[in-house]
Amino acid sequence: MSVNASDEYLLRKFASREIDPCRINFGKPEFFTPEPRPDKLSIGTLDRLPVELLHEILYMLDLKSLSDLRHVSRGGNVAVNALPLYHAIVTHVPYTLDVIRRTGLQSEYTVQRLYKILRTRDCPECGEFGGYIFLLTGERCCSACLNMNQNFWALPIDDMEQELCFPYEEMRGLTAMTAIPDKCFSPRVEPGEDLRLISLREAVNLARSNGTLLVFDMITCLGRECGHSSPLPMVQSCFCKFGPETRNDVVPEQPRYESRIPPTGYPVWLSQESNSYCNMSSIRLPYLLPDGTVDWGFYCDACMNTTTYPYLTPESEFLKHARVCEWIRDYVESNCGVPDPNIEKHDQ
Repeated sequence: MSVNASDEYLLRKFASREIDPCRINFGKPEFFTPEPRPDKLSIGTLDRLPVELLHEILYMLDLKSLSDLRHVSRGGNVAVNALPLYHAIVTHVPYTLDVIRRTGLQSEYTVQRLYKILRTRDCPECGEFGGYIFLLTGERCCSACLNMNQNFWALPIDDMEQELCFPYEEMRGLTAMTAIPDKCFSPRVEPGEDLRLISLREAVNLARSNGTLLVFDMITCLGRECGHSSPLPMVQSCFCKFGPETRNDVVPEQPRYESRIPPTGYPVWLSQESNSYCNMSSIRLPYLLPDGTVDWGFYCDACMNTTTYPYLTPESEFLKHARVCEWIRDYVESNCGVPDPNIEKHDQ
């Protein structure tokens, strides 16, 4: 049964963006535009290139190289600012450039790569709306996968050595980042401690290639009740109920607005229930639509209060979810007899 309330009421009462783009107090960076000077702004022999070819070359440079070019050459600064993809990034998600710089990942990203992530909407693991970016691998992910899917986990280097029994000397080729300052949920981390994080998935792949035997190397039974008495939202998180070393049968696809469960489960390499460092290795990232607007997605406030890991829903699809959400329906029905001008009826 559809929820009988107006669109305006459902959006105002239950739609939440939870926008916390990063946990560092970054100011919005402005374009560094040099003051006009009578002499020509030159970038040396690159001036001879057609604009299209110059842009292709600049797009191949990582963010560290582009930053250096902007700071040492006035002409280079103008050329970088003129890049359409760079302009889109600075316009819509300027904080990402500061986050990538402060985490020490500038050499891992190009403007083209970051723009491609910005224009990607869904989580590659489960197909849900991906409102986050896992910085170590530059992948979109949803909030549930970020917490439960160990493909998107990051661990301190010392912890990785203990968990995988794989010496760090053999991990030197892995990408490491400086953790984003945040309240960490691990009891082993002191506030303000300078942490270097690496991707668990990348470390596992390296350990496997070196013949290291992992303690856990399984697939969760995510999406399969397996006789568990907990309600579906709790089974959804699976809490380390280990399954066989083959992926589960595909769970029938559900409409997005009903919130799908990832069909194939998650890999299990650590016996932990959730990601203790997710807020230190990821940030919110909206989806850039073709029309130039951004979609941060909506959380359903009713679901956030009743499920362990609620999903973000694209803004254009939130009302579809709201009209079938049992928690919203219960709330509206329980308040329908109370004089409340905010509950406006929806014309069927």
